Amino acid sequence: MHNKEAPVTSPVKFFYDEAKILQRMKHPHIVIFYGVTSLFAREGLVMEFLEGGNLHELILSKKNLPWTDRLRLLHELISAINFLHNHDDKKAYIHGDIKPLNTLLTKFMVLKLTDFGAVNMIVSTNALPPSIEISPKTQHTWPYTAPEFFDSDAKETPAMDIYSFGIVVYELLTRIRPYEDDRNGQVCRKKYSLLFGICKGTRPNQSKLDEVKEQLKQHQDVDIFLKLQSLMKECWEHEPSKRPKAIEILKTLTKQMDELSDTDAPGEETFTPVDESPVMCVQETFRPVDESPVMCVQDIQSTSQQEDNVSVNKAPIPGMHKLSLK
Repeated sequence: MHNKEAPVTSPVKFFYDEAKILQRMKHPHIVIFYGVTSLFAREGLVMEFLEGGNLHELILSKKNLPWTDRLRLLHELISAINFLHNHDDKKAYIHGDIKPLNTLLTKFMVLKLTDFGAVNMIVSTNALPPSIEISPKTQHTWPYTAPEFFDSDAKETPAMDIYSFGIVVYELLTRIRPYEDDRNGQVCRKKYSLLFGICKGTRPNQSKLDEVKEQLKQHQDVDIFLKLQSLMKECWEHEPSKRPKAIEILKTLTKQMDELSDTDAPGEETFTPVDESPVMCVQETFRPVDESPVMCVQDIQSTSQQEDNVSVNKAPIPGMHKLSLK
């Protein structure tokens, strides 16, 4: 097992690489990007402000999280991943750091994918070409990283994002962090021994899934759980070629949601379809970029390699400008 070393590149270059990628990402479940700013010698990304927090906070909270909402959130996430992988006929974009902390929520609890600092591109062909590196590979977060990534000769592929998606499914099913130590509620500190185990086939605690299954066995939502558990195991298959593609997962979850809609009894609470969600009004509530000096800025320093911390500055941003894609 080998750790990949990131090339020595300016943080400013990483920042503009991410900005160029964000400018291409136009999707209902990807955070809206407005431009970049340079203020007091500090570079910043200007994006929509999502007041609902992130998926990580929701999972670990005590809030009630219906199984239909868990299914919907996963559907929204894989919709964004599928867009990354397939929207460009010539290039597949690999996010490289899919995790709950990088999935933000609106106040209506609609999911939006963010943080594209680890994105790579590969040419869309049947062969496996060398990847075109955009950002540092060290940004990957180890509990969500596919085992083949740690092979020094491996090339990044969309299957790595699918593995990460599978780990997110586990978190939504169990509402615990992957590889959590039952004794103290902290993620296992034996990082390198655990990484070795992951490369040999170790996956998050199965007993936690069994507990949830037992709790749901007399409940109608057990069917949602069982189907998502089966999908989760397909996504974290050790062999990348055995993992389903994003478009296949999207079709599977769409079908599951449609089946639930067909069987809902009158008066039962159902989740809101994506195309009717109030989140579509978010972009309209902002004035055009060149007219609005007050938005949320993500400081370039927040793109450091810290796993759980993101700093946000809500100060006015008079120096904001759109990025030229050349």
